[in-house]
Amino acid sequence: MTGYGRARETRSGRDITVEVRSVNNRYLDCAVKMPRAYIFAEDAVKTRVQKAVSRGKVDGFITIDTSAADEAVVKLNRPLAQGYYKALCEINEACGLESEITASTIARFPDVLTVTKAEPSTEEDAVEGQIHIEADESAVMHFAATPEVDSKLYDVPHIFELVPEGDGWLIKHHEADDNPYFSLTYQEGTEEDGRLQQLLRAIERRQLQRQETVQVTLTCDHPYDRAAAEQYMRQYDHQRSSAWHAYDDVGGNCMNFGSQVLLAGGIPMDEQGGSKWYWYGQNSLDLSWINVVRFYSYARENEGYGLVADTEANYYTGEVGDILILGPDGGHNHTTVISGIIRDEAGQTVDYLLCSNTTNYTDFPAGAYYYTSQRLIKIYGWNDMPVE
Repeated sequence: MTGYGRARETRSGRDITVEVRSVNNRYLDCAVKMPRAYIFAEDAVKTRVQKAVSRGKVDGFITIDTSAADEAVVKLNRPLAQGYYKALCEINEACGLESEITASTIARFPDVLTVTKAEPSTEEDAVEGQIHIEADESAVMHFAATPEVDSKLYDVPHIFELVPEGDGWLIKHHEADDNPYFSLTYQEGTEEDGRLQQLLRAIERRQLQRQETVQVTLTCDHPYDRAAAEQYMRQYDHQRSSAWHAYDDVGGNCMNFGSQVLLAGGIPMDEQGGSKWYWYGQNSLDLSWINVVRFYSYARENEGYGLVADTEANYYTGEVGDILILGPDGGHNHTTVISGIIRDEAGQTVDYLLCSNTTNYTDFPAGAYYYTSQRLIKIYGWNDMPVE
C-alpha cells in the first residue's frame, strides 16, 4: 500500500495544508509533524488516522499559516500540567528511571494546552460590549499592620471580564494566579470572605501556642547560617538562578526556592539513610527538594547526617531563614521563607514577613495569606556523618 494526498483549506483566517504519505507496513505506524503551538492536537490527529487506516507507515505533515488570522492565544491548563509532571516524577522514582521530563513532553498530553482566537470576550454568557483583559501585576503594598514595610509582588497574571456600566466598567469576573489568595471566596450577597470564621479559628488555635511554657531546643554539629540564607532569598525571591531548573509551570517553584535558601545557609544535600534531600539535575533529584509535603517528611524524619529541624516548633519562635509552610484546611502546599519578624510593643512576635517563589513575593505578611494552616519548620543546622 503506497499513497500520497494533499489538501488545503482556509478556516477562520488560517491557511491550513495537510499532506499524507504512506507506504506498506505490517502494522500501523503513524507519525505527525505540526507547528509547535498546536502540538497539543497531535494525539487527536493520530486517533483520526487510526479510524481510517488499519496498517501501513503513515506520515502526516500539517502547516498552518496564521498571517491572515487574529492573534492566537495559547492557554496552559496549569493544574493538569502539574498533575502530569508529578505523576511522571513518581514513575521515574518507582521504576528507577532517569528519563528527562521536559515542557514539550508534558505539552503532548491531552488538554494541557489549548489554542484560541483572541476575542473581546470568550464567556458563554457575555453581554454586549463585554471585553476580556489579561495583565501582569507588579506592585509595592503597604499593609495596615506594617505601613513602613515595602511588601512587593512581581508579575502576577490577572484575567478580567469587564462589562459596560453607565460611564464606566463593572468587573464581572476576575481570576489571578496569586498564591496568597487562592482560597479567597466571597460569600454571595455579602462583602465578607466565606472562610473568614475558619481563618479566625485558625488564628485562635495558633495563639494558644503562646501559653506553652516548655520550649524544645535541638543541638547540631553546625549552625544554620541565617545571614547567608537571607542574602540568597532576597536575591532570588523575584528572579530565578540560572544554576537551577525552575518549576513554576509544573507544580510551582516555592519548595525549590526554599531548598536553595537552605543550601545557601549551609545545609548540605543529603543522600544518606532512608530520608533524602538533594538535587543534581532534573533527572537526579529527590522529590523532597521540590515538593512541600515530601520536604516536611524529610525534615521530620531525618536522623544522623544532614538537616536538623523541628517540625513541631512553637509557631511564634521563628527566625529569619526558617521555613513556613502554608495550605488550606490542615494541608500544606506552599513553602515560604521568613524574611522578617513583626513584634508588638512588648517585643512579642505577632506575625512574619515572608519571601517566596510562585508567586514571587518580598516581605509579604504571613497574616495576609488566606490559608488556614501555617506550620513553622525551625531550622537549627546540620550534623556530620555519624562515626561508626
